[in-house]
Amino acid sequence: METDWLAFGDRSSFALEYRFREDPDHGHAATLLESASWGEFRFWVQGSNLCQYHYQNQLYHETTWYLSCLFVWLAENWVPLFHEEKRPFSMGWPNARMGYLDALKRYLDDTDPIIESQSEALYDWWQRHAVRSCRQGGLFPDIFLHRLFDLVEISWGNFPLEGVGEDFYFTVPQGSASLPVTTVVDVVGRGLKQFVALLAPPMAHDQEWNVLSSQVNTILRQHHFSSRTFSHTSKIDWTESTSHQMA
Repeated sequence: METDWLAFGDRSSFALEYRFREDPDHGHAATLLESASWGEFRFWVQGSNLCQYHYQNQLYHETTWYLSCLFVWLAENWVPLFHEEKRPFSMGWPNARMGYLDALKRYLDDTDPIIESQSEALYDWWQRHAVRSCRQGGLFPDIFLHRLFDLVEISWGNFPLEGVGEDFYFTVPQGSASLPVTTVVDVVGRGLKQFVALLAPPMAHDQEWNVLSSQVNTILRQHHFSSRTFSHTSKIDWTESTSHQMA
């Protein structure tokens, strides 16, 4: 399947763009959902394309990989992404990404049982908030999303990817931006809805797609009440809600 670019949001604030392309490997070593979702995506924050990168003397403007890796991660981590404020490290850093990298450096190779436990908590947090945690071999951007009061803090940078040449780097300098949670939720929610809808005809009998579709439908029912659900005063404890949502 091939489509034109699908755009959600405003590039000057926050936007998600993606398009489907034909799988060049024709499904080899991939699930049905992965193969059907081969494509390209871009995240824009305040006019900057966070997916633009340089590699082997070429400039690329989007990330090319199985889109399902990204969208399954967004659906599975919807609650911590948009409700979890607590960090397993000091809040004294300018943004969550910088705090994570500092903690990672301090915990590295420390065999103290207490430090090892803190390291595990840090890794779990990274899996919930770092876009790269779902890359599964793709050259994903170094982006973190983290709830902060009535905002979503988006932080980014250029931490090296293991096994990729030194000439690979994302071109936007490290930084962060805090945007209204309703803005980010609306963009991601609409992107998820369209992703599932476009894959419905060929994937209706695929178990992996059906699980994702059910998760997205649950999210969309909750998102209908976003003006209240995602306000600071009505924030929920994500650790308690996780077991009850998306069953």
